[in-house]
Amino acid sequence: MFGLFKKSPSGVNVIDKVWLSKQAKLKACVQMKQLSPHILLVAWFEETLGELRNQDGLSENTISAKDLTFDKAHGRMVVFAEHYPLASVEQTLFSVLRLSEVPVMSSLEDHLFFRFGGAETVNAMKNLGVGEDEIIGHTMVTRSIRRAQEKIAIETRTDYAAPSCQEWFKLNMAK
Repeated sequence: MFGLFKKSPSGVNVIDKVWLSKQAKLKACVQMKQLSPHILLVAWFEETLGELRNQDGLSENTISAKDLTFDKAHGRMVVFAEHYPLASVEQTLFSVLRLSEVPVMSSLEDHLFFRFGGAETVNAMKNLGVGEDEIIGHTMVTRSIRRAQEKIAIETRTDYAAPSCQEWFKLNMAK
């Protein structure tokens, strides 16, 4: 009835932090770096990596997920700046890095959210009085993201690399 007996997602614990806009998310990344100079911000897509590196002071604290190894992550606070469309790909890397939990920063403007009604959610959140710089974070949000990734996995037959999430969907999804 309330999902009390549903199986919990397996793998590394993901802590989702979601902002209304991409700009607010990028601003939060800069603030995190100021608070924790040894942070390592990880991007799944080159487009996001470029956006991060264009922010003041973030260039040396960013890395592409494909270049990330255990040695590069060891002893640092590792934060992902976006979700990969397939949870299995994320969980594989999280396990290789031996992470116990992973913060993932997203915005409702990210293509993953856009595909599942992000624009409508932004309007609803604004109507509820959520500010641009406020973090939306809750286990329900994380479960919703995981369910979206599961739907994507069902519809996906390939996992071709792409420079952006939007391009990934064009290459890998039937729709």
